[in-house]
Amino acid sequence: MKKAATVLLWVSIGVEVLYVIAALLGMVIGGATSPIGKFNATAVIAALVMFLVTVGIPMLAKVIFAVITLFGLKAKSKLFVTEIIAIVSFSGVFSLLSALLNNIVFMVVSGFGEYSLGSYHYITAGMSWVGFLHGISTVLFIVALSFSIAYKKIELPYLNSISEE
Repeated sequence: MKKAATVLLWVSIGVEVLYVIAALLGMVIGGATSPIGKFNATAVIAALVMFLVTVGIPMLAKVIFAVITLFGLKAKSKLFVTEIIAIVSFSGVFSLLSALLNNIVFMVVSGFGEYSLGSYHYITAGMSWVGFLHGISTVLFIVALSFSIAYKKIELPYLNSISEE
């Protein structure tokens, strides 16, 4: 279970890095192929804020939780509080906060006019094209954390009892 958790954590982080790169490219392509005709600075700033919140913060959180989990696995720690917090966070808490912020940014951008709203829509639609990569990364991350909990709860006590005999 330890090796499976480690491999899945690394694969999850790799897919998340791929998602960051692809989402940034999707935003550029979505903004460049916009039929609006005007390139609006307000829409670009709002889209970058959404990129940082919906892509940057989850990636940073995944990296932090992965590092803590990997060090916990290496140190053979029996505590799995970090894994529980990460599973709860990535099972829906971050999605709810992201949806709430998306609605707030959408309302702010719509106040700047229809060109801003149209440009914002095409830029964020470009980012949404590759959203499946984030879903894959999140599922792999949750499975890796589950394997880490299973290792700490089942295998680690078993291995410790064998070493005592």
